[in-house]
Amino acid sequence: NRTVRLTGRYMLISDIAALFVSYALAVSTGLFRPHAAMPDIAAKFFSLTYSGSLLNFVAAVVLGGMAILWFEANGHYRQRLPSWEIFAHVAKVVLTGVIIGGFVQYALKDSFSRLHLGLFWLLFGALVLANRIWVRRVLAQYGLWQVNALVLGNKTSAKALAKALAAEPTMGFTVVRELPPDILAEITTHASWQQLLSLYHANY
Repeated sequence: NRTVRLTGRYMLISDIAALFVSYALAVSTGLFRPHAAMPDIAAKFFSLTYSGSLLNFVAAVVLGGMAILWFEANGHYRQRLPSWEIFAHVAKVVLTGVIIGGFVQYALKDSFSRLHLGLFWLLFGALVLANRIWVRRVLAQYGLWQVNALVLGNKTSAKALAKALAAEPTMGFTVVRELPPDILAEITTHASWQQLLSLYHANY
């Protein structure tokens, strides 16, 4: 569905932004502390350009990129997922990122603060969740989030699915019609499917 794919792209962009913002925020915690002298702050700032810091940045981007690819593989940008599943996936990514990031730092014999490492992944997880809520609300305001859907199945399964979708309003599906499965025998082409959607003013 075009609407679902379009909103998935916005979610992908928000996750990429969360990756870089979370790294910047995690690193910035080492730049400032109460009553820090200006020369000390400047020294810490310029120390971010040394090779070790660049390695940390590359490692964070690579691991964060792998996390985003994992989201893609699990349908985050191609389909609508219930909020509990999104939260579980993000929690798994954060925990895995902390563990793998620690091993990478140990292998590189890097002195990058473990606090910064943990903070980076916690911020990444929090920003991913917060960004998705924000993106969803913005898209809803422009009428790009809600999807009118047809439910196909026998009476029991169709009602169960419709009830499940109604219980997860954040997924954005509005069931406009429940149809029996034998109607699929009449759907032989893409055009006939589009005609069925138009008949019930649905788009999924």
